[in-house]
Amino acid sequence: MIKIRKYNPADEKRIVEIFEVGTRLEPWPQIYPGGWDYDRIVFEFLPLDRYKDALFLVGEVDGVVMGMIAGHPLKLFLENEITHMKGLFENVEESFYQRDIMLDPNIRHGHLAHQLFNELKRFAVSEGFQYMVTRTPPLNEPGIHFFHHLGYRDTINDDNPKRIYFVMPLGMGQ
Repeated sequence: MIKIRKYNPADEKRIVEIFEVGTRLEPWPQIYPGGWDYDRIVFEFLPLDRYKDALFLVGEVDGVVMGMIAGHPLKLFLENEITHMKGLFENVEESFYQRDIMLDPNIRHGHLAHQLFNELKRFAVSEGFQYMVTRTPPLNEPGIHFFHHLGYRDTINDDNPKRIYFVMPLGMGQ
């Protein structure tokens, strides 16, 4: 049975385990040759504590955390983390940034990723956002396929670091 809920500090150890294993699988060693250790993982999620309207969800399968997704307003990401991209996105004020999604590799082909995404999307819509934005390295072909399957479309390429940004309208009824 799958349960989606908000992250709590007791989940930290399991989230770190999922990231440590997941970032050792292809294509991540090519993208992050040094991998993601505990400090890198914590650094990635620090903004969620200070960003207004941030959401960090975990997905449990039979009571065990097996995945996560996080997001926050795109404007905060542009102002604080990717300042070189300012001015390249339309509708910044109305856009929610899907920051990360990571699953335990043993359940990658299940429905957990879709359920996590759908819950994050529901949150973005309920907060009045009109678009969702995400990004991934061009080497992450499974991620690109997944984002296209969800309804994202390629929008901007960034070479610092090399990433493809995707956008998805959250129109009425979605």
